[in-house]
Amino acid sequence: MTNTYRKEFPDSAGGEYAQSREYQFLDLLNQLNASVPEVHSNNTKERFIEMAYAGVNLRDWLKELTSSAQGQSQAFHALKQSLKIATDLAKLDVWHLDLALRNFVVKQAYNSSHIEVCLIDFSLAVSKRFPLEKPLFMLPEQRQQHPILYEAIKQDWQQFFHRNELAVPVKYDFLMEIPMGVYKADWSASLNVDRISQPWCVIAHSLGSMFSQCAQMPCFQENSKYELVKLAQRMLSHTIDDEAKISLNATSDWIESNCSEATPRPIAKSTFVEAPIIQNVIKQDLTPSSPPSQPKNISDAKAIKLLQPNDPRSSFILKISLSILTIAASFTLIDAFYVAYRIKLTSYTLSIAMGALALLLGLICTLPFAASKFNVFRRIIQFQGLAIIGFSLELWLNFVPIQWPLLMTAIAIVLISISKLKNT
Repeated sequence: MTNTYRKEFPDSAGGEYAQSREYQFLDLLNQLNASVPEVHSNNTKERFIEMAYAGVNLRDWLKELTSSAQGQSQAFHALKQSLKIATDLAKLDVWHLDLALRNFVVKQAYNSSHIEVCLIDFSLAVSKRFPLEKPLFMLPEQRQQHPILYEAIKQDWQQFFHRNELAVPVKYDFLMEIPMGVYKADWSASLNVDRISQPWCVIAHSLGSMFSQCAQMPCFQENSKYELVKLAQRMLSHTIDDEAKISLNATSDWIESNCSEATPRPIAKSTFVEAPIIQNVIKQDLTPSSPPSQPKNISDAKAIKLLQPNDPRSSFILKISLSILTIAASFTLIDAFYVAYRIKLTSYTLSIAMGALALLLGLICTLPFAASKFNVFRRIIQFQGLAIIGFSLELWLNFVPIQWPLLMTAIAIVLISISKLKNT
């Protein structure tokens, strides 16, 4: 396979101007050690740029991955790098306005799981370092672009047609003919695409569209597809840069958490096992060996089953059940203290009680729609634990013997700590 890739710039795509911008960006980003192909040469006469071969496009690469834990893990590594590249370049004030699966390329060493992602096609990028002098050679597409980007491109083309006394198209989101002679001769010092007010929203929108397409790839499991779609929809809807940055960070954290898979555990399939108990899902060339010994009788099979780790889901349900019983007992005990020591209800007491009740009802209402019901139960336990601490303070202020408020506070802290433990 050749180590060099040649990108040509035909006149039909605003070749000369597009080539100059592509080279400017690549040359700058090579100096900044960004994840873009290394430029070898720039031939302005024959209209091409030679650069290092950076791999196959992300869309085709994802399609070739197997539907397995390993395939999904590799896919997440690629998405992690893609997201980081886009945001790192934005921090350098380089805004790639066509972030898509076809413009991320993946290079993978032969017989290795290590991958390296690069971003290409910088003729459709903007930066204050290289102000635009012609309308960006890009169609405004309302169904695919963020509204801010769509309006900016549309206005630039409207001004181009008016400036050159050309017939203005009725619609812009379809192929339109541009007289290349007029385009080459047209120069402008003020273009709307250069002055996009919320560029992070545009970046988040492009990545959201890209992740929506990724969710259709067979390498992702169903639960991962669901989360990808949910995160993508969130990224498509931002109109404020700060919100877009928060969304991008949340997406990055989620992808990071999915880049590695948990170590698989052995499972005893039945009383009489006819296949090996442990099966390797990764194809390897190994010397054949005798299969593991079978359980000789029913008691042996039961022994294997007893050696398996407990079901974490059942364990977590047990933790939640015990926590809820502890909360109920704690509130009963607090109520007894209020009665025994004749503590009057104050606005502080009522605020804690009403706040805890409102949060409890709110969280219960979200249960049918929550992706993880366990997380909702954890939040309930945490809020009720905080309420117990608040009541304990009230007891202390009303001269209840110090050991009781301390005991209630310790119980609340234990509840909050238990609820924060991951379900592993």
